[in-house]
Parts: sequence; C-alpha cells; structure tokens
Amino acid sequence: MQEKLVEISSVLEELYSSDKHIISVVLVDDVGLLLFSAGLGKDDPKELVMGPISHAIFSGNMEQGERAEMKRMDLLTLEFSKGFILINPCFKNHIISVAMDKNGNIGLIRLKLSKVLEKVNKILMEKPKAPQKPEIVEKDLKDVLKLINW
Repeated sequence: MQEKLVEISSVLEELYSSDKHIISVVLVDDVGLLLFSAGLGKDDPKELVMGPISHAIFSGNMEQGERAEMKRMDLLTLEFSKGFILINPCFKNHIISVAMDKNGNIGLIRLKLSKVLEKVNKILMEKPKAPQKPEIVEKDLKDVLKLINW
C-alpha cells in the first residue's frame, strides 16, 4: 500500500503544480482522514481540517442527492467570492478536493481533475503485487551442497 500512496502522491502533486491558480489538493478517505495534501503546508491548521470538512460537505450533499433519487454524485462545485472548491468522488468513498482562486479556469481544472481521477482509481484498483520468490538455480544449489560436503 505504501508504494500506491507514493504513486498517488506523485499524481496529485503533479495536478497541484500544473496550475498557478490551484491553492490546494487533498485526498481524503471514507471517514474524512487526510491521506494526501499539497498546498497550504503540513503544519497549517487549515490544511489539517480540509479533509474532514471536504468529507462532511461531500457526504451531506451526496445523501441529499440519494434521497432525491439522483444516484451517485459526480462532482460538487462550491463557489466563493475568492475562488472555487471542486470535490470529486474517488475509488471506494474516497474524495479528491481541489481549491482554486477566482482567476482559475474551472473547465480546465475539471478536465485535469478527471484525468487525475482516472489515474488514481487505476492505481487503487490494482491488485497488490505478490512478493517475488528468489529463484534457486541448480548450479548454485550444487555449489552450496559442495560447500557443506553433502
């Protein structure tokens, strides 16, 4: 799983770095735990609460949509006076949240986000690789047996 998180972090960091108008990118698990963040800084209290807040907002709106029989939510867009936040579902009840300033191009960020979601979902759906067993070569085995006088 550690390898997957490193790979996902790289993909999300690439999204964050791709546009000067992106303020932060966060990946949150199904209970609101912040798994990845880029932007505000790891020790910034604002960054620490981005995960639980994004999860609560998304979950509440998703519940509202389900009660109205609208099926699964694809994207939640929040518009503020100084910018936007896009929240997308990802994998099994995880979410990716992107905050951007008001000068950002929502359409372009949505396009980039959809490509990132494809990559992240693909990474998370991959089955873990089985540990490789060392190959025992017959010649090496014979050498070992000679050493122990077998």
